[in-house]
Amino acid sequence: MKFNKLAPGLEFIYQEFLAHGAEGAAREAELCGLTGVDTTARMPRMHVFLEFIPEARLSNLKDHGAVLHAGGGCVRTATVPLESLADLSDDPEIEYIAPSHQVHACIDVAAVSIGIDLMRARWGNGIGNGEGVLIGIIDTGIDPTHRAFSGRIDRIWDQTLPGKGLPEGNFGEELLGDGILKSTDSQGHGTHVAGIAAGQDSQFMGVAPAAHIIVVKALPGTLGLSAGINYVFRIAGQLDMPAVVNVSWGSHGDAHDGTDPLSRMIDYWARPGRIVCCAAGNEGQRDIHAGVDISPGSSEEIAVQSDALPINIEAWCAAEAQLRMSVVSPSGQATPVEPLAPAPAKDPYTLPEGRARLVTRKDPGNQHHHMKVSIRPTSARPGYQWRLHLENVGTEAVYVDAWLANVREVREDVRFIGPGVVRGMRIGSPGAATSAITVASYTTRTSWRCQDGCEKSLPLTPGAISDFSSDGPRRDGAPKPDLAAPGAMIISCRSHAYTATTDWLIDDDYMIMGGTSMACPFVAGLAALMLERQPSLDPLQLKEIMRVHCVRAGHTPDDFDTKWGFGLIDASYL
Repeated sequence: MKFNKLAPGLEFIYQEFLAHGAEGAAREAELCGLTGVDTTARMPRMHVFLEFIPEARLSNLKDHGAVLHAGGGCVRTATVPLESLADLSDDPEIEYIAPSHQVHACIDVAAVSIGIDLMRARWGNGIGNGEGVLIGIIDTGIDPTHRAFSGRIDRIWDQTLPGKGLPEGNFGEELLGDGILKSTDSQGHGTHVAGIAAGQDSQFMGVAPAAHIIVVKALPGTLGLSAGINYVFRIAGQLDMPAVVNVSWGSHGDAHDGTDPLSRMIDYWARPGRIVCCAAGNEGQRDIHAGVDISPGSSEEIAVQSDALPINIEAWCAAEAQLRMSVVSPSGQATPVEPLAPAPAKDPYTLPEGRARLVTRKDPGNQHHHMKVSIRPTSARPGYQWRLHLENVGTEAVYVDAWLANVREVREDVRFIGPGVVRGMRIGSPGAATSAITVASYTTRTSWRCQDGCEKSLPLTPGAISDFSSDGPRRDGAPKPDLAAPGAMIISCRSHAYTATTDWLIDDDYMIMGGTSMACPFVAGLAALMLERQPSLDPLQLKEIMRVHCVRAGHTPDDFDTKWGFGLIDASYL
């Protein structure tokens, strides 16, 4: 087995599979913030990303029981038996095997604020509704009975339903015609997002109300998103239509530099009439990023506070770095010091307050060292602090970036603390993709009247970037986010299968939500309007057009800001 071909988190899962079977592998995947372990199959399997050599023929995959999904380029998704991971790692055509990371969900007043009505009036001739353009919503699903989408949902790929799947993934079921009623949206997020991008209503009108809609109710991981993007663009090709995909989800199990498998697959699709819009994320006030500069011959520590919840640290440093690392428990006990070099992952170290694992790989996307640290506390006490101890044994200074990958739990329960906390670089995959249009949230509404007549408000600042909006730049210094759009607080479609408290309900059909998840479909809808006018625009051309039409008081469109990007999109003169 060539262990260096398995991403760190995937090797942890494989070890648990060997020791405790499929249930152990599934448990480890959940704790590591990973997805895709199927324990229901006769032969337990997992959804993964496979990276191939350029000249790969892929003829040996069936011998390993692997099912390769449709796609393109040197990064593809696949379903593989857990017991075949060792054989797959020995395949000379396979360079790397990476797991699927968990992702998290990241119009009346808002549409006026960015000048969409003025744009439509200036264009004239009925242009500016998204006619002839396909918008793909990859999310928690959609309420197909909502009046805002009547007759406009072309199809739904519900990846969560049992079925034979599609070329892009051997899971789920494609629903057409009246069959779309089989799919629901019990979380409400996807319906709300779809309404912003393409809802049709006299008061809460979406940005592109005449666009065709395809929905992917995605499995909860980066692989489901990747498969969904491939699917939408395949259907767009069959229909000979330009297409925009909205991805209001994100993760932090990557290098935050656009070199992860999902970001590279998005870049592979970057071509005329194929646009992907991504939310920047909602970690603008969360301490999920830490960094330390380590001089030669010295050591530094990155501290994490956890109240007995799992800790998953994904750390990165340059390929030439020479480090040694260990994990220090709250009582001061430490794991043995290990060099920063690829080696088989050892069994978990047992410390007084929990278990710790750490392993290093050379990432094929950027050739940097990827350090995976997994801590499983076994005793609970508020304020427990764990530390990642790093020693520089080389002759050059080393900078280490680290992110907490289990963002779903990162509020006060799991967070970096101390001088290493970094207020920036909090945009992960897929928002870090070079060709993606990555969208920050701008606040247009802070109060509203809910269905029961009560007045509600939030402590946000109108006319400013939302406090929660994640900030850039990328780890390699590239500018992200690209721009800002209205994201707080937005009235849009409510899924009737979603149970919401009255505080968030405007009426039976509409509700209010906030986040970069809501800002992203504004730009996706706007991209659809631009493709209606110029179907051959590619992502870089569209980003440049939008950039020069961004505004920020006292700044020009050339001024990048880590929160705003290049400014708030102004559609008035597009």
